[in-house]
Amino acid sequence: MENPIPESVLNLIERVCEPDPERSDRHREHSKGVTPEIALALQDLGEAEIVWLPKALTLYEQFPSDPTYSIQHDLHKSWAAQELCSHTGPRVIPFVVQELEATSNHSAKRSLITVLGNIGEPALGSLGNIFFKTEDLNLAIHVAGIFLAIGQPAAYLVALALEHPESAVASYVMHQIAYGKHGQSSVEIGLVHAIVDAIMDELVIRDPTRPNHFNDKTTAECLQTLIDRSPQVRKSIQARLCDIAFADDSEAHERAVQVGANLDVDGFMQNVRMRAYEHPDIAARVFYRLGIDTPTPSQRQSLTGYTERLENLEKRSLQRWDDMAHQSKIGFWLRSSLTVVYFVASLAVIGIGMWLLVTSDDAITRGIGSFVSALTTIGSMLTRFWKAPVEDIKGSFIQQAGIEATFIGFMTRIGQIRLLFEQNYAKGEIRIEELDTFQRMISDTQTQTIQELAIVRTTTSRLQQLESETAQSSPEAT
Repeated sequence: MENPIPESVLNLIERVCEPDPERSDRHREHSKGVTPEIALALQDLGEAEIVWLPKALTLYEQFPSDPTYSIQHDLHKSWAAQELCSHTGPRVIPFVVQELEATSNHSAKRSLITVLGNIGEPALGSLGNIFFKTEDLNLAIHVAGIFLAIGQPAAYLVALALEHPESAVASYVMHQIAYGKHGQSSVEIGLVHAIVDAIMDELVIRDPTRPNHFNDKTTAECLQTLIDRSPQVRKSIQARLCDIAFADDSEAHERAVQVGANLDVDGFMQNVRMRAYEHPDIAARVFYRLGIDTPTPSQRQSLTGYTERLENLEKRSLQRWDDMAHQSKIGFWLRSSLTVVYFVASLAVIGIGMWLLVTSDDAITRGIGSFVSALTTIGSMLTRFWKAPVEDIKGSFIQQAGIEATFIGFMTRIGQIRLLFEQNYAKGEIRIEELDTFQRMISDTQTQTIQELAIVRTTTSRLQQLESETAQSSPEAT
């Protein structure tokens, strides 16, 4: 079977394979490679010839099953075709991708992927598609290594490689960052910063339309590897995680908190505390998410102000109660004094009646009149100026005791609501809905207290009425 590769392509492959005049062997490291003259000749190739460069690479990689097939397994020529593809540049990318889809030879696939890596940034789109579609773990690891080799333009793909379903890919990436192939990392500091930014943008903030394979522990582990490679990025990583945690996106907030907790919980919490004055609610939510119930400084300050206002309200309420009790005492002594005055006045009237009874000239008439007047006055005084005030004072004491019991119950319920509010506030669980709930609880307590006061007044009036009816019916029964 004749060789299907065009003569122009075969000629270029042979020229690349020619040995260096200064060396005697034909090992590829000692071949001429792609010289400036060969690179110039590549520019003159048309698409019909360029398409055969990746095909030639595949043909030379595989063992033909037909012994009459003229193309034999030749890794030297396969290497030459790979070099020619790499130097052709972006023009060969579609044909390399096409050949990748057509061949099943693992070695050829690996060489074709290497071609895309050699082309660099223009081939990143194709490399990304290959990485996410391939089910071959070895090829996925090979592509991840190419991402690192390309450098900063491929940083976002390095970050996405950490989300590969096979953990071996992420482990390989972290090992390359830390040690490289010879025990010393070749990853530059600029690439470290680029990967850090890519991890924040692609993994923590992430595109919501992309499948979520986020792993907070793997992400934190890779960030720690980057910190070990370049310690100066620690502060920027902590600051960026804190910025994301204080953003509006609740999902990104949760991911940032998870990564911060796995990376360095103390450092992350220190950054959150520094930002707590700006957004106390978010800081409280972070503290609660990490199992810390301690309020933030600004939250503690606002809680102190709220507590002081509530204590002042309680003091005013207690002072008002003392004033009411004091007024009740004044009313009691006033009514008692009036009762004494009325009693003394009744005694004076009785004395006058007795005096008229003794000193009157018309002894019988005036004596009878004075005696009847004295008896009437005594009865009126006893009924009007002694019994009524005593009953009034008795009713006031009963009503005052009921009001006091109601007030104590009201303050107890308010105190319970206050303690619950402080606890939820410290945990960062207070939202608009919770505030409405507490407001309804206070309103219900006020309404219940008013109803209880009305019951106290009604009960006191009813008791007084019953006692009055009993007192009135007793002489009649007698």
